[in-house]
This record gives sequence, C-alpha cells and structure tokens, in this order.
Amino acid sequence: SGGSVDMLLDHAVDPTAPAVLVQTADISAMGSDGKGGSVHFVKDNFLSAGAINVSGTTSGGQISALASNDLVSTSGAVYTATGGTAAGGAILVASGGNFYSSGSFQVQGATGGNITLAGKDITLSAALLDASGQNGGGVIHVGGMAHGAAGFSAQGVALKNSTTLSVSG
Repeated sequence: SGGSVDMLLDHAVDPTAPAVLVQTADISAMGSDGKGGSVHFVKDNFLSAGAINVSGTTSGGQISALASNDLVSTSGAVYTATGGTAAGGAILVASGGNFYSSGSFQVQGATGGNITLAGKDITLSAALLDASGQNGGGVIHVGGMAHGAAGFSAQGVALKNSTTLSVSG
C-alpha cells in the first residue's frame, strides 16, 4: 500500500504576513500492490503547481489540502487518486478564503471516488473533475449544501458553504 506524506506549515512569525506553502514538485504515495497512500497539507495559504498521486492497484488513496486563507491550484496541479480493481479514492481541497483552480482532480476506478472542493469564493477556470468508473461514477461536491443547508463535510472535516461559485468551460 502507498505511504503517507503530511505537510503542516506553522503560521508566520509576523501575523500580518501569513505563511504560504508553494508546492511545485511532484509528490507520490502510490500503492504498487494495494491501496494508494495519503497526502495531507495544512497551511495559511497554498499554491499548488505540481502533481500529487495517491493511486493504487486496488483502490485509490486520499488527498486533502486545507488552507485557512487562500488556495490556488494552477493547470500544473494534477491530483490523482485512482483505483484499479476497486473504487477511486478521495480528494478534499478546501479554503477559508478564495479558492481558484485550473487544475485536474481525478478519482476514477472500478467505481468512481469522491471529489470535494470548498471555499468562501470558488473559481474553477478550465478545471477538470473526473469521478468516473467502469461500474458507476463517484461523487463530485463543489461549494456546499443545497440552499446553504448545514452539514457540509468531507474526510471528517466540517466545511462552510461557499458565498460564490464561478465555473468556466
């Protein structure tokens, strides 16, 4: 099974200058003989421009990127949690502020996995979200509950409903 990568960035010494995690390298916690691994980020602000892969030969693993402020994922940000003979994995990307993405989020498998995107203001510009599966699709959840209802959560994390959501083709 895949391994685990955890990156926790403490707050900046100067509270007026929040900490920023910039991820440009590719990160892999793949399972070459079983379930994919896990990659977790927690920080003030997050810029993702590299690939993160937690795929497995049976089921996909888990990716979570949580930013208390702003989060940007460029077109180079390719999050993959695919499964082989079982379900795709789970991807959670959440921001307490603005969330802008032109990245790719993939949780395919025999059945699709789960993709959850959350943030106060979300902009998806040419982003790709794929939770397809040969035996049935998974779940893609962007922005919150219908009509602002309570209870929005993923991977054990309580999330706030978005104020705005903009999606381009």
